[in-house]
Amino acid sequence: MTIEQPPDEPIAGSAPDLPPSEATSDGGAMSALPAEAPAVSSEVAATDEMPGGFAFALSSLREIQRARAGLDAMETALYAAVFEHVDALSKQTAEPIAERDMMIRSACAEIAAALRLSDRAVQRRMSDAYDVYVGFPQTFEALRTGAITVRHVQEIVKASDGLPVDMRADYEVAALERALITTPPRLAAVLPSVANQIHARSIAERHQTARKRRAVTVRDVGDGMAELVALLPAVLAHGIHDRLTSIAVAVEKADPDDERCRDEIRADVFADIALSGAPLAHGDGLRAIRANVQVSVPVTTLAGGAGTGAELIGVGPMDADTARTLAGNEPGWDRVMTHPISGAVLAVDRYRPGEDLRRRLRVRDEHCRFPGCRQPAHRCEADHGLAAADGGKTHLDNLALLCKGHHTMKHAAHWQVVHEQHGVLRWTSPNGNTYIDTPTPVLRFYPSEGAASGDGNSAGDRPPGDEPPPHIP
Repeated sequence: MTIEQPPDEPIAGSAPDLPPSEATSDGGAMSALPAEAPAVSSEVAATDEMPGGFAFALSSLREIQRARAGLDAMETALYAAVFEHVDALSKQTAEPIAERDMMIRSACAEIAAALRLSDRAVQRRMSDAYDVYVGFPQTFEALRTGAITVRHVQEIVKASDGLPVDMRADYEVAALERALITTPPRLAAVLPSVANQIHARSIAERHQTARKRRAVTVRDVGDGMAELVALLPAVLAHGIHDRLTSIAVAVEKADPDDERCRDEIRADVFADIALSGAPLAHGDGLRAIRANVQVSVPVTTLAGGAGTGAELIGVGPMDADTARTLAGNEPGWDRVMTHPISGAVLAVDRYRPGEDLRRRLRVRDEHCRFPGCRQPAHRCEADHGLAAADGGKTHLDNLALLCKGHHTMKHAAHWQVVHEQHGVLRWTSPNGNTYIDTPTPVLRFYPSEGAASGDGNSAGDRPPGDEPPPHIP
């Protein structure tokens, strides 16, 4: 595959490039501005007060957009090239198909570790890039020259889903005609109709295929909240929303003093029905939760004091009332002792002991320990850094939680992992590159100034071998 470079020819009216001698050593964005560029005050200057300034800004913004499109095209070509290269290598081996697939997964994992992304995100990017580079060559060329943006490309590819390959060229021509003259949101609105006119299959046939993509997903959005998204046939989705609305209206009429808005009532009723099977109409579905979750709660919070809230492990902070409700429904709690400075886990016990080591792993690791992976601990498997068959001990210092995918990849693709102090893992890829994964500290606050100044908890008073985990930049 030939990797195209982004275009370097300037557009009409663009500002000339600065010679190297005029570039400053700080590398900042302001160093690229010409000396005659007017200073911008705290208030927006009127166009007639900045002669040439607005024209320069406009042409520069166009140039930046065009350059960014060229870089997006280069990234697309690189991802596609990596996929083709690894795929060609895998086909040259006599290994089973599952192990050949592991070569691609391992390459994605290393790219993800290097870019500080999840390997699933890299897999999606690589798959999307290959589809664009191979399946939509005219669209890729338009992106490379800066005629369209990556958002246009995404909408073009999205609307082609389900379109037969032999009809893709006609669709691409029609889609590009519109992409060159409109914005991505407007393009997204018209492309389904364009694809429908070109498609040879009826809408009924395509709906039956689309139904197979039914799914329910969850996405964390911060502040103890998450989005639960259900992909359903449109009739069912609108029917569910209509029923929730009818119940919400009935609740509003039954209790005029209810301070919740209709959206809040709909959400509460939805949670009640999904968790308890009945529209309790007051958001009491928490009492029905019997999920496998791990929550870190300060004892002062459980006691009803003004605690600092709680932590839903692997997700983020949660409010104290919810934590107390969940704790009240549980038959037993784990007690976790942590280092007062670093927050490293020192011990875990329970009134009724059982699988102690596994619990310590869940508390320390919280999620899969491959760099960037966020699979929660209860979905992971315990992995020996040094295999038991080679003399490795079943001990906290030789164990780490890995999701099934990364556990399999570690062995099949020959990734190496070394356990260092305080749960820090040093991963080495098959290509010899090294990546560090540090466990999330259970203690998420820092010592007071008195502790730092030597009032009994300072670093100087720390017993030997009890240092906090090293800082990994």
